[in-house]
Amino acid sequence: MSLSDGQFDNLAKDANDPEVGGFTVASRGKNAGESPPDRFLVGQGKEAKTPSGKMTGSDVRSYEASNARSLARKEHFLGGWDHEGTGYLDVSKGFPTTGAGETAARASTLKHGEMAYGESNSKGEYAGDHANPFHGENNKGDITNSGEKDQKKAWVGMPASQPRTTGKRVDLQNQSFS
Repeated sequence: MSLSDGQFDNLAKDANDPEVGGFTVASRGKNAGESPPDRFLVGQGKEAKTPSGKMTGSDVRSYEASNARSLARKEHFLGGWDHEGTGYLDVSKGFPTTGAGETAARASTLKHGEMAYGESNSKGEYAGDHANPFHGENNKGDITNSGEKDQKKAWVGMPASQPRTTGKRVDLQNQSFS
């Protein structure tokens, strides 16, 4: 089973709507069109960009088709959102919302150079982002972007206490949002 043209159109609308904030769904198989519940979600580095607010169902369909092989893998999802004037499409890998799952999500975030990893709640709804303190856009805390292996290793293994950005910029040093 795969997504219909109408579903692709609705996903593009969700990505363009600031009130909705985007989407993450299974694009193939028996759960096509459903959002994954209780998952940490990490982009796998294959983003496509569109002008802000201009994503179309055709854009989503084309991206999905060109990434069909990745999206056919277990725990891989189609995602789309708008951020600071740009629309994005990506393939995200899901990890369970457990300690081990968060460790794996953090390691994957570093591996793929992602700005943050997302989280879905038990209903599959977006629950927020966890900032990667080693990404240049987030490098405002006392963990620096020096590339030191021991700092990255510590971040991957630390408890789930990173602030969620909920789509906003986070100042890790002052623990404030703007």
